[in-house]
Amino acid sequence: MYISWWSQNYNRPLKDPLLLSYTLEELIYEYHEQQERKASQSAEQEQDADKIEEAKEQADTAWADKMEAEEAAEEAAKEARKKAAKAEQLDPSLHPDNVEWMQQQIEKAKEEMGPSFGEDLKVSFDD
Repeated sequence: MYISWWSQNYNRPLKDPLLLSYTLEELIYEYHEQQERKASQSAEQEQDADKIEEAKEQADTAWADKMEAEEAAEEAAKEARKKAAKAEQLDPSLHPDNVEWMQQQIEKAKEEMGPSFGEDLKVSFDD
């Protein structure tokens, strides 16, 4: 088995003088040493592949986190714009000019209809 392995591995004939100079123990040692080297190289390649895969995964995670942060910032900006727009839309019943006009109207109505006019009015229109 080891003789045929050596012959195939090094592409040499079975009657090669170099092959015939090997002892059986040397062939066995060389065979097993090569198998160990292949296993070691395979393990190194797997580790390298794992490192590459891990680096890709970290890059993908970082990109996803960046995109989520951008989306959250956009949402926060939208909410801020909505709040600013809402704050700009003042309640017309609270505008000072309108309050003054309403007070004048109530005073005129009290003069015409009596001093108890408007005491049952509510400030809130929610009810």
